[in-house]
Amino acid sequence: MEMFNDMQFKFWQTFGYEKEEINQSTSLEGIFIEIFDPTGMADDHIFEDFLKSSFITDIEPNSKDYENRINVIQKYPLYKVLQLEKKPQSEWIYFKPNINDLDQQIYAINNLQCKPRKEHLPLLKLFVSKKDALWPRFNVVKIENWILLNDPDFPGVQNQRNFVEIALSTPDFAILEGPPGSGKTYTICEIALQAIKKNMRILLCASTHVAVDNVLEYLADREDVIAVRIGREDNQSISPKAKKFLLSRRINTEKQWLIEKLTNLGDNINRGQKYFLDVLKSKNGETEVERMILNNANLICGTTIGILQHPAIREERSTPKAIFDILIIDEASKTTLQEFIVPALYCRKWIMVGDVRQLSPFVDAVAVRKSVEGLLNDNEKTICRDAFCLWKFSGYNIIISEPDKEIRDNYKFQFDSLKLEYLDLDTIQENSSYKFLGSQIFIGTPELLKQYENHFPMDSFLRGKEFGIKLKFANNYWINH
Repeated sequence: MEMFNDMQFKFWQTFGYEKEEINQSTSLEGIFIEIFDPTGMADDHIFEDFLKSSFITDIEPNSKDYENRINVIQKYPLYKVLQLEKKPQSEWIYFKPNINDLDQQIYAINNLQCKPRKEHLPLLKLFVSKKDALWPRFNVVKIENWILLNDPDFPGVQNQRNFVEIALSTPDFAILEGPPGSGKTYTICEIALQAIKKNMRILLCASTHVAVDNVLEYLADREDVIAVRIGREDNQSISPKAKKFLLSRRINTEKQWLIEKLTNLGDNINRGQKYFLDVLKSKNGETEVERMILNNANLICGTTIGILQHPAIREERSTPKAIFDILIIDEASKTTLQEFIVPALYCRKWIMVGDVRQLSPFVDAVAVRKSVEGLLNDNEKTICRDAFCLWKFSGYNIIISEPDKEIRDNYKFQFDSLKLEYLDLDTIQENSSYKFLGSQIFIGTPELLKQYENHFPMDSFLRGKEFGIKLKFANNYWINH
């Protein structure tokens, strides 16, 4: 936490935001200000993070300083505008980053470390080296009656069925990877419906509301699914269709329905029904309905952090135990390990679904870039950038001319880690053009590159120094055309 506090201080110091009033008249509703960054060093990620704050100050923030806080009434992220309860007195305003998500992740990891239960053993194995973690073998139970994946001739269905059977049979983890449009959502839905047939309770999570609601909307209207969406009524990120399954709405709907049904019994109502009707009409009525809904719900949905608003999870937060049979994480590549641990503590087994090329939304944030800025020297930054681009964007050639063996070895290490094929000129035994035809990445000393200059593709990117005249000329041609 000390490191994070230091990061906060750097953000306040570097990204102080000069304010510009866009509404001079101060009304009862407050005053509007537009924020901007005169340093030119911030990007939209920083604005978005700071705009999530519930208050600002017009002096550098102190965690114990409440007198100088100015509450934020409304936020308009698209325009970088805030509506404040009163006018700031200085030319600079400061935002306190919301670290609630990090606090919850740290709390969950501490619980797993200090108070693990028997069902948490597979989670603890995630922190053990691969050679020391022993995972049990299991028999895959075949499914006879399919619900959604019921057309055996549909392309890819057999692979989806195989995974559903593995997911329901595994004692711990199952991982499904697939690109967009490969049927991951339908597979998740089949897993959920088959589990519900077995009277299992499912916790469906993702890092984004969109991913959660996408699966919920597929399943919620089915008769055998009793779904509850965990989240706030005022959260605009929750889809309108999913909002009707919010716990607060379900409580109101079910309470009114029960009161109406029991009241309509008239003189035919028995003592037990009369007692229940009185409870529903009392101040404890909503609590009783909430308990009934949560006890009977077989599909609970929410974001990985938002799920902590579930009443049963709140009760178990200090000593988490498995109250769900299966956790399904959709868009798992967007979920960090520590974020996954938060809901994972409340489940007995874990199904991860995602696309490895769908990178986490946090990887390009200014905060991350600033944090790692000093960890790599210029050569290492170039090597990592080249390797990533070659992995992410196939189809172009690169020639690396480097006399320093350490730098060449660093390139090769990065290429190997990303499973990129490359032609190492140091290992060529004979002067044959065939080896060059199937390659797009070439690496070697300047002397070797000049020796094989006639074999290289002339539209290659050049990285390094001491290239021959022919390659330099060809490279300039492609750049200029």
